[in-house]
Amino acid sequence: MMSDGEFLRTSCGSPNYAAPEVISGRLYAGPEVDIWSSGVILYALLCGTLPFDDDHVPTLFKKICDGIFFTPQYLNPSVISLLKHMLQVDPMKRATIKEIREDEWFKQDLPKYLFPEDPSYSNNMIDDEALKEVCEKFECTEEEVLACIYSRNHQDPLAVAYHLIIDNRRIMSEAKDFYLASSPPDSFLDDQHLTSSGAAVAGIIKPHPERVPFLVAETPPRPRHTLDELNPQKSKHQGVRRAKWHLGIRSQSRPNDIMSEVCRAMKQLDYEWKVVNPYYLRVRRKNPITGMQTKMSLQLYQVDSRTYLLDFRSIDDDMLETKSGTATPLRSGSVGNYRTTIKNDVDGTDAPSASSTVHPPKAAEGSLASSLTSSVDSTGGGDNASVPRPGSHTIEFFEMCANLIKLLAR
Repeated sequence: MMSDGEFLRTSCGSPNYAAPEVISGRLYAGPEVDIWSSGVILYALLCGTLPFDDDHVPTLFKKICDGIFFTPQYLNPSVISLLKHMLQVDPMKRATIKEIREDEWFKQDLPKYLFPEDPSYSNNMIDDEALKEVCEKFECTEEEVLACIYSRNHQDPLAVAYHLIIDNRRIMSEAKDFYLASSPPDSFLDDQHLTSSGAAVAGIIKPHPERVPFLVAETPPRPRHTLDELNPQKSKHQGVRRAKWHLGIRSQSRPNDIMSEVCRAMKQLDYEWKVVNPYYLRVRRKNPITGMQTKMSLQLYQVDSRTYLLDFRSIDDDMLETKSGTATPLRSGSVGNYRTTIKNDVDGTDAPSASSTVHPPKAAEGSLASSLTSSVDSTGGGDNASVPRPGSHTIEFFEMCANLIKLLAR
């Protein structure tokens, strides 16, 4: 079972199809690894051979980590570009499913039935049961829910709840069908009952080829190794204590460089911000659809002598500012748990001490604090718009964080 915020570390399967982060033993999320393997399969379908192959396993691993492969001249330049994008060594620069589906070569002669529009998301067909359930849970009228659905505002909590109910019902139905389909057939059960010993059963049930501990004397098919066989230290990692995860950005760059990159990224995203101090910013973003302001704070903390943590915190108009410039939440949707991170990494205290917060020299005139200050007034206020619903505010806060992190990771 995968826990929230936990990355994958398993190395299994054929190394010829494995991504560099898998064979290197690094942590990975999952989708980017599948994109790499799909790129290897696409290359094999087009060229009739594998992009990375060698009898000497260390040489094979070096080829995969370098990401250099031969491209035949007869391949279309557009598909070569797609292959290079899918077989990108850096997982952050690797193609995504969305980018692949938008690729011109992929869309060429693509049958429409392969990607039909989900009828459950059609505004023309309203699910009465889901509509009634939303009305009961949110204590609202059907007209209000229908107005949110027809407005096509995907961030509205009523519309989100409506589609989640439909999705959960579909997932439960598919899961039920899955367990029914995975039940062993009657003929298989009869064979098990007719056998007189476990050896006879083993003769009927053949193990998967990749799980066979040794290969027979026949000519082995490529690939000849699996990552399980090539990873003798795998058993050592079984008992490794799980690392604490944090929501934020860690960096070993200089504090001024970190904040400079953050401000440059926020300017590119059209965010507005106020510099409370050089390492604490209050940021806001105006929703182009609703016109409402979503606000958050960014605080840089020192984890150890070389590592800094940029913490994200959702704020609203009830947040108070202390004299030191750090936010004291009275009613906040904070999700950045820097206390847990610093507690485990520094001194075991329940909250960050004064020494944990970054205290740089006072910024001189014309420095980062004065040159990068955006046009936000001293109160941090904005349009006198009504406070958005908590659910919508939280979703928009996560979108702000995701957009900023994605831009900083490039």
